[in-house]
Amino acid sequence: MQIKAIVEKWYKALEFPKEFDSEFYTVLSNIQLDQSVNKDNYDYDCQDGVKNLLYALYFCQAYHDDIVGMGIPEEVVLASLSEIVRWTITWSNVKGSLYLGEMAWISRVFNKTLFRIGRLQFDMTKPKCDQSLGITTPEPMLAIHIPSGGKLDAIECKNSIAKAKDFFAKYFPEFKYNYITCYSWLLDDNMLKFVSQDSNIYKFASMFKKGKKEKSNEIIKYLFTWDTTLENLKDKKANSSLAQKVKDAILSGET
Repeated sequence: MQIKAIVEKWYKALEFPKEFDSEFYTVLSNIQLDQSVNKDNYDYDCQDGVKNLLYALYFCQAYHDDIVGMGIPEEVVLASLSEIVRWTITWSNVKGSLYLGEMAWISRVFNKTLFRIGRLQFDMTKPKCDQSLGITTPEPMLAIHIPSGGKLDAIECKNSIAKAKDFFAKYFPEFKYNYITCYSWLLDDNMLKFVSQDSNIYKFASMFKKGKKEKSNEIIKYLFTWDTTLENLKDKKANSSLAQKVKDAILSGET
């Protein structure tokens, strides 16, 4: 199958929003792609968002053949590859035209370390330690990430974690870990004061024993647009009560 046919196949398989169709097919017909480029030799620091998208879709085929050959279910494969769609939507909204960013992140999918299983994503991380949790010797951990979209239902999250334990035991038995971790603004006590104790966010945060903290205002990128900074936050429109409370707090000097 020719490279452009493969790109189109995966564009359809991942069910991109129809609003991208016109621009996608225009760039697909106008850009020359090199079939010798693969997921292992691609420059994941590339800042050409259109090139990133087309090659990411091309790499889906090799990834799919490899991962399905391991017996991993098709639904996990497609859910994991949906990161390409998510970050195309995010970055295209920022740039105003078709653009895929976060390629270094997406490379984790192609490298078979990051999988979406149910509501959550799970990442096989390199050995690390956390003195605040009594983990004094570096060791591998299974890291949880929370993809945007959909409710953060506590039952769904617990089901995801249970399925993930079975998944990695079955398909990656060589990956030994003792801890499941999560590094996220969703766990921050300064933010949790803005949500009720029966909210999904509060219930999710309550699932974890808190470890070390790092100061950050990255939350604004998740609650607003991906190009939000402390400098332009005051001009951003809040689309939820949580976003408004966080905006007011940060503009008043909180972290």
